[in-house]
Amino acid sequence: MDGRIYHLVSRLTGSLDHAWSIQEMADAVELSVPHLRKLFKRNLGISPMAYLRERRLERACECLENSFHQLKQIGSQVGITDCSRLSHDFKSRFGVSPTEYRRRYWDQMQSGTLPISEMIVLYKN
Repeated sequence: MDGRIYHLVSRLTGSLDHAWSIQEMADAVELSVPHLRKLFKRNLGISPMAYLRERRLERACECLENSFHQLKQIGSQVGITDCSRLSHDFKSRFGVSPTEYRRRYWDQMQSGTLPISEMIVLYKN
């Protein structure tokens, strides 16, 4: 992976709650926006904003699994402060609402019928 993209990915992952713009991402690695998009796509297969959205949704899953915070709090932690946007993106990505994901996760945890690692893979793919 290109070092600039690796550096940016590390920064994005470390500060998901930050309101990143594409220009700010490009500035962080001293590239023009078009060059960043091209390089990012070549290295990771998706756009920088799509990558950021995916990481945020994955972190939201972790928060739903490991806390009892409300969706508004989780949204703040992952950088998606509009609860309806978070719910919509989450359902589009995982096929269930955040509330339903949490309920199913905890039902599976309590029943022990499906190993957690398999359940997570099931929802995240």
